[in-house]
Amino acid sequence: MKYNITSLDQLKTKSESRPVSFVVEDLIDLGSFVILGGAPKDGKTAIATNLAFSVATGKPFLGKRTSQSPVLWLTFEESESERWLLCQHYDNPAPIHHVMNPDPIDTEEGIANLRETIEATKSKLVIIDALAGAVICESLTEMVKARKALDPLNKLRIDLDVTVLLLHHHNKGFHQKGSANRMADSHQIVSICSQFWNLDHKRVDGGRLVTLEGRGRHSHGDRPIQIWSPNEHTFCPIATAGQSGKKVETQTVRTRILKSVVAGQYYTARQIAQLLGVPGGSVKNVLTGLVADGSLLSQWVSGQRCNSYCLAESAKQDAQPVGIAA
Repeated sequence: MKYNITSLDQLKTKSESRPVSFVVEDLIDLGSFVILGGAPKDGKTAIATNLAFSVATGKPFLGKRTSQSPVLWLTFEESESERWLLCQHYDNPAPIHHVMNPDPIDTEEGIANLRETIEATKSKLVIIDALAGAVICESLTEMVKARKALDPLNKLRIDLDVTVLLLHHHNKGFHQKGSANRMADSHQIVSICSQFWNLDHKRVDGGRLVTLEGRGRHSHGDRPIQIWSPNEHTFCPIATAGQSGKKVETQTVRTRILKSVVAGQYYTARQIAQLLGVPGGSVKNVLTGLVADGSLLSQWVSGQRCNSYCLAESAKQDAQPVGIAA
């Protein structure tokens, strides 16, 4: 018999002997194939760079724990100077290994070299920027061609138990509703991955409100995440879908306000939002609630035509100020 038969009991045993590990807890599993899609110049490389440095240094990504490991970054679009423009904002040194303009990932030589490099660097996260330049396949719209182009990479990540994050551009119809419809070329690309994330953004309050809308084979790949990004190297989660996510986020903003304001000092809502690195609209309702329950005092500032807020005496014992300036 040419095929190895695996029973349900064997599947269960193998699964239980290897609990699912994570690259980012409750977001990206170890060994998964993740596609991050978005319009060109929408910030895919920027947020992927943030992820890379978070994993390489073991720091949280979007407020979630990471499993520290070396990261391998394959760049097919940027020059060394362009890559450094983003990397210079992060802690160095970090175990992030860059390969500039490597061999295509849909060739035998490319996959062989990629395998050797992953094993040499002991990387557990491989980021490919971006698919359009990573393959020699002329079109990914046909099922056979798409599978042939991506199957070697898919088999490699399963064999080495590494996570692959593949950056991918939207097609001309990226305004269409539905994340799958917005992925460039076809559904064939989406069908081969474990998870895919669609990135959108709009400019607000001097920064960007980024939305990651996910779909995938795991439950944590099926909810949108909202992120406040005041610059190209800072990404702060501000909301998740669902009532429980909103409650957690409201409580998080509430706690951050109480632990940040300095006793005896007044702040406007705009100042507090800027100091916390979140959009102005995300703190207004929280501030109203804090005034209502007596945690904050409020007074009208006629010169600025807005309210200002100060920590109430009753809340001082619960707050642990870290001292932000007005």
